[in-house]
Amino acid sequence: MFKKEDKLGQTTTFIIIGLILILAIVGVVYITGVVTKDDVFQTGSSDPIIAYTQQCLGEVAEQGLIRLGQQGGYIYLDDYPVETADIAPFNSPILKISDYQAAPYWFYQKQAGLDRTEMPRLEKTSIGDDSIQDQLERYIKQELILCLNDYNSFAEKGTVVSVKGEMDPTVIFTDEDVVITIYYPLEIKGVDESRTLDSFGANINVDFKKIYNYAKDIASYEQKTAFIEQNTMNLITMFSRVNSDYLPPLFGGMQVEDCSELVYWMEDDVISSFKQILNLNMPYLKIRDSDFERLVVSKDDQKDQEKRDTMQGIFDMMSHQIEGVSQPDINVLFEYRPGFPLELDLGQRGMIKPTTQVDFNYLFGRKCVFVYKYAYSYKFPVLTTLIDSGSNINNQPYVFQFPLMAVTKSNFPRVSLGDVFSLEGAERESYLCDIDQRTSEESVVNVINQVTSEPIADAMVNFQCGPAFVEEYDENGTLINSTPFSSKCFIGKTDASGKLVSKFPPCIGGSIVTTEKIGYSDEAILIGDVVPGKLFTTLLEMTPLTKLKVDVKKYYVIPSLEKDEITQAKLAGLNPKQGIVLDDAGSVTECNLYTPPGQLDANEEAIITMRKVDPTLSPSNPYTFTFYNPKNVSEINVGPGTYQVDILLVRNEKYGGEMDIKAESEKIHIEGTLFTDDKDIYYPDEEIEVESIMNGGAIYITSLNEDDLAEGNTITFYVFDEGKPQKIKQYFGALGHRDACSGLNYNEIKPIVTKE
Repeated sequence: MFKKEDKLGQTTTFIIIGLILILAIVGVVYITGVVTKDDVFQTGSSDPIIAYTQQCLGEVAEQGLIRLGQQGGYIYLDDYPVETADIAPFNSPILKISDYQAAPYWFYQKQAGLDRTEMPRLEKTSIGDDSIQDQLERYIKQELILCLNDYNSFAEKGTVVSVKGEMDPTVIFTDEDVVITIYYPLEIKGVDESRTLDSFGANINVDFKKIYNYAKDIASYEQKTAFIEQNTMNLITMFSRVNSDYLPPLFGGMQVEDCSELVYWMEDDVISSFKQILNLNMPYLKIRDSDFERLVVSKDDQKDQEKRDTMQGIFDMMSHQIEGVSQPDINVLFEYRPGFPLELDLGQRGMIKPTTQVDFNYLFGRKCVFVYKYAYSYKFPVLTTLIDSGSNINNQPYVFQFPLMAVTKSNFPRVSLGDVFSLEGAERESYLCDIDQRTSEESVVNVINQVTSEPIADAMVNFQCGPAFVEEYDENGTLINSTPFSSKCFIGKTDASGKLVSKFPPCIGGSIVTTEKIGYSDEAILIGDVVPGKLFTTLLEMTPLTKLKVDVKKYYVIPSLEKDEITQAKLAGLNPKQGIVLDDAGSVTECNLYTPPGQLDANEEAIITMRKVDPTLSPSNPYTFTFYNPKNVSEINVGPGTYQVDILLVRNEKYGGEMDIKAESEKIHIEGTLFTDDKDIYYPDEEIEVESIMNGGAIYITSLNEDDLAEGNTITFYVFDEGKPQKIKQYFGALGHRDACSGLNYNEIKPIVTKE
């Protein structure tokens, strides 16, 4: 949103030493790009049909493995709202790495500090469980058909190859490579031959199992130790000073100076500097006992012995040992790219200045005691890249990437709210979900359309022992905590008659069967006990989702007034209207609405996220996302239920420079004394370009019932708008006011479903 030219020389200021690991990063970009095959996959067979099939199989398997490496163990991202990674990056489970690449987080946090992981399972427990094995087998089945091209090249030479059955691929991750076998019955007829083939195979020289487990070790180490956050705080310490060319200090102490000599920072400058520090120095983070070479600072790098020792200590501090783990063939790179998102808060918005503890006003001068102490809260992604020289595709080392999220609150690294989402949790989950643990008798789950009573085919049936989350809400109904409780196990899909017959794992008291299908609302039913050797039968009625046209209207709310503005108005005999009223601590006490709601302006848009809330039976925390612009038609698919609605109102500039902050457009007045004159400090130092801001929104919990959805075709959301900012603090204030305004005016802003 904000843009400003970097200060001269600032880049070199924020480098530990003038040796950037450019070659390593460039190498990753090259390796993870599109691979062009120059040689023929070696099949080892003289039979032309076998050789052709296995060559295609090898090429397709390699392409699938490359995509798995580029996307953190995922080939298919259909279930992830990739569009939110751009618009609301910290409300998204996925990181947009580039315009053409994205990957789900292996560790991240969402609302209320909830720990999450999208780390995929390596080996499948059931068909369609989206494990890495399941995805690769699905990819091979889809793409191999295209590669084989109906064996047309053989038909042109007089050999007809007919397919006599469905292809069935199997992927096995061994301790050395990836073994793929397929059952694919073929009948071959030529001029002088007639024969059949049905089995083909390929071995890919990628030790994927080793790479995956090492990636999991690193993610688990971060989850347990927060080593990325700890190193980030060390970087902040190194690059912070009571100097506007550096970051605001964590503990800068107290300084007694003339009151006019305060040091301040502009928030956008701090964000820009913080990004530079992460970008330039994150590559120095290293894992020992990997393909790791200790970086030694020589006299050529730094002649001063004391500075050289300091630099060496910094580099040594940034290398970490994962106990009991050694992978000397794998190089590990950590990276924060300039285009990655960053959420940074130092407790002040716009202008960041020190607190004044004491103000001494003497005859000969005016002294202030400034306290330079700032609490950093931040979130940012770190892309972790593993390069295995022992594995290769097309004579290139195999590359596997996955993102982690660094989270710190008020200088303290994030604290996990529960260990269910720890990386070892996947192993505990596999015990319940393993097919061998399904010890009930063959049980029956029937799924029908709640409206028509017709059976629903291909509904995904899941099982869990207890609720997925235990959720806590404050007195306003806002979600404040959610503790993971039970894992979800995929059992299977319903057939054409809407029925699934399967065995289930045992569970006493809290057995929950859930169903999911695109176009329908997720459903769940509590079935009590599932006992070994006994069966159960249950029925779930799924409600079709309703497609609603989206409309957004806004209440204009007068931004908060300064105390001196109110005083001056009253001295002039006026009683100014106040929209946002703040107490001394900056909390909203009143949010007054003086006008009826109106339509959004053409240069405004709304980002709407609806998260389904069901603390008892919800199998997951699904949410619906839509983007509203008054110039375009927006629609949203919703079902009956309770939702947490989160809306961001975004205002874009009408023309270039319309919302820019002019240089020295605001001031702080320092009163003089008997021997000193008054002094005004003007800021910001330079003009700041503002292309868009978040000027309001709303956040609340609401319910939609079946009658509302059945009778209407349009849903209208309401938001608060504090208008075009007039002061620097107003550029950041509206976003923080929407929660309180929503609570104070819920009856006026709750969404309404109508018929148009």
